[in-house]
Amino acid sequence: MQRLEKLVRKKGALFMPSLIIKVLIRLLDRVTTLYYRMQLASLGNGSVVQFGAKIENPRQVHLGDGVLIQRGVRIGSENLSGRLRIEDNVSINRGVLIDHTGNVIIESGALLSEGCVIYSHSHGLNPRSDPTPVDKRIGRAVWIGFRAIVLESCTEIGDGVVIGAGATVARSLDKSGVYVGAPIRNIR
Repeated sequence: MQRLEKLVRKKGALFMPSLIIKVLIRLLDRVTTLYYRMQLASLGNGSVVQFGAKIENPRQVHLGDGVLIQRGVRIGSENLSGRLRIEDNVSINRGVLIDHTGNVIIESGALLSEGCVIYSHSHGLNPRSDPTPVDKRIGRAVWIGFRAIVLESCTEIGDGVVIGAGATVARSLDKSGVYVGAPIRNIR
């Protein structure tokens, strides 16, 4: 309490509304995580699903320990058979879209930067056709950059791969390196 009083004296009355908002956001994050703890197939220790994240078909989703799913993330599937497994210590940042119509595995330590998109199905040339699921593996310690797109034609991203911002991944990347551009190319 004394610490709070010192902060109010130091920062003034404007400090209090921002503190209240931060406390409310933390509370909403805890409630959201608790909700998904009851809905998901599994949710590991220390994992957080922030308020504003949306997980469709939660019974098909497994989250490991220490997973962070930030606000604005959308996880969904066009069928009820596709599964998503996210292993330990994975960070999924704001605005990420993960389609798990095909089975998707995101392995330990991966980082999905803001706004990236991962697709695991195709409709071919007919947008009204049934989806054709494609299994996808994203390896350990992979970093997918800001607004990169991983298309269904990419079935595997190998361990330690870095994908640059805005890249379009249309093929599998089985060896580590730094990949950029559209079409994607290895620069390191």
